Amino acid sequence: MRVLLIIPPLREKPTHYPPFGALYIAASLLEDGNEVQIINVDVERIHYSDVIRRIRDFSPDIVGFSGIVSTAYKYIKDMSVLIKENLPISKLIVGGSISAASEIILQNTKIDVVVKGEGEITIKELSSVLKDGGGLNTVKGITFRDEENKIVATMPREQIKNLDDLSYPPYELLDMKHYLIDPFDYIKHFTQNGYDEIDPRFYEPHRKGKKLMVIHTVRGCTHRCTFCQRHMHGIRMHSLNYLFNYVEYLIEKYNVGFFSFGAELFLPGKKFYWEFIEALKKRKLDILFYITGARVNTVDKDILYALKDAGCWMIEYGFESGSQKMLDIMEKGTTVEQNIQVARWTKEAKLFTVPAIILGMPGETTATVRESIDFLKKIDVGWHQFMVNYPLALPGSPLYDYAKVKGYITNDDEYLESVSNINASLLVHRDEEKDCFINYTEEPDEVVKDWQNLLINEMEMYYIKHKVKGSFILKFIKVMIFRHLRKIPRILRREGVIKGAKHIYKRVRGVLFISGSGGKKVKKQNDNSKGELIPEKKEPNKDGIEITRSVSLRKITRTLASEMGLDTSKLN
Repeated sequence: MRVLLIIPPLREKPTHYPPFGALYIAASLLEDGNEVQIINVDVERIHYSDVIRRIRDFSPDIVGFSGIVSTAYKYIKDMSVLIKENLPISKLIVGGSISAASEIILQNTKIDVVVKGEGEITIKELSSVLKDGGGLNTVKGITFRDEENKIVATMPREQIKNLDDLSYPPYELLDMKHYLIDPFDYIKHFTQNGYDEIDPRFYEPHRKGKKLMVIHTVRGCTHRCTFCQRHMHGIRMHSLNYLFNYVEYLIEKYNVGFFSFGAELFLPGKKFYWEFIEALKKRKLDILFYITGARVNTVDKDILYALKDAGCWMIEYGFESGSQKMLDIMEKGTTVEQNIQVARWTKEAKLFTVPAIILGMPGETTATVRESIDFLKKIDVGWHQFMVNYPLALPGSPLYDYAKVKGYITNDDEYLESVSNINASLLVHRDEEKDCFINYTEEPDEVVKDWQNLLINEMEMYYIKHKVKGSFILKFIKVMIFRHLRKIPRILRREGVIKGAKHIYKRVRGVLFISGSGGKKVKKQNDNSKGELIPEKKEPNKDGIEITRSVSLRKITRTLASEMGLDTSKLN
């Protein structure tokens, strides 16, 4: 059969993260002798009409959409209508984590089949059934409409037990120049987040001309954070032999010398880190690498120093908050003390990290936001060496369940259209007509929307006071020239001329204010919290300091749903 896979645009800009979901599906189809093409709209950003033209030219039996996140919903909805109008005989399939919204998709789009869970085996069976005219109800792991137009969900598909059975992704189906990155271009983003002392190993002569590439190392995670959308259970890993064979393959084929090991969770425990480090040394692979998705309770000081020695230059953790109450609500399974200790160890080991903070989960108050600010100060971050996001509720997450139970989301289709192609860090900056911001807290909207500015302003003030030397005028000039003016083109592109000018004015005014204040006059927002719906309790931490604890949002949502007489069986 002829199968065409479409990679929808996921954010305002293309990602350097290869579309692994679609690539592994393509590999399975190729193994069975199918003809496969990929239209990478995320990279090409081509018009709907160009996509339709290329589909017509290929004349596929199946068109599949890779819905890796639900922010692709609107594109998939619109394109499915156009495809059915132009090629009505083609079967339309969608898979990925967007499948958590399978009923919404089938009710509001022209999609024929939604693949739930991993699709490598399902797509083989599904394509065979479609080719031979068999019944869809014989295929595990799909949702579809039957002859009576009823939505039918088949038995769940078992997860793949041995990931080493999977073929390497068929990168030849992509234009690889977008995914083979100049490492110095890649780290430009981090230089805006305080990465001033670039690892000197980047400049070693034998690394000149080497490319950087993101690769996938595991599937799943050991935890289920309540803001997270995931359609897999537990964590499964490739063997280290498979992983490093794969690394050697990419080194030889694409001249890759820098790797980003991308995953929800890189490795599940300390034992696995030591095994990874030892196996890497035995292979004598002279690579530099960056780890995403690390948990603070899976590393220690010795591991971090060993990682640095093995070629690691950066590691990202899921810190999320400096408030124990908020970590409990997020179901992180970690403590603020662990976050602080690991952040300090990471800095000692001369590994770079950019703490990501989530503001605005249910139960958040200005007081808990200030705890996150204090956390960033304690770990002594550099200029803007942090990221701030607001929670984005997506189907499959406990946060989405909470939003539904609370009545914040009343029309799934309209909501998913509104969050399509959105970056969570820019939720509060969108135009009013495009506004999809949800206030999950008991604080006023204007207070919640200003928490990001509060955190940024206080951290800028902290940096200027403790890291920048000189008088007020000298401090202001240094900060404006080296820290703010270089951002003006990016701000204007993102916000437009008028809104961008207003944004720049506010930032300049803020810098003037905090540069001269020395931290004494920064306006504090009201710390009073209503928060009656989120249970709290006080207890001492290991140092005897009284802290506020809470319970998981998952438990809160189930309790609310039960009290309202709602069905809790489908809650995540």
